[in-house]
Amino acid sequence: MAHVAMDLRCLRNTIHTNLMSTYLVAEFVWILTSTLQIYMQPNTASCVVLIIVLGYFHLTNFFWMFVEGE
Repeated sequence: MAHVAMDLRCLRNTIHTNLMSTYLVAEFVWILTSTLQIYMQPNTASCVVLIIVLGYFHLTNFFWMFVEGE
């Protein structure tokens, strides 16, 4: 039984978990950014910060895809 638990913590599963979590966070930030742009002024600092965070998570998606393809 302990051997099965060790197989779930392999490098492949870790890479996939990180890739999917960055997808989820990026999509959540995208929804949050678009909602704030609709209901607030587009020049606010919160929108700028969310756009930077969104760009960061899009870059992390590509990073984890490159790691997976290696």
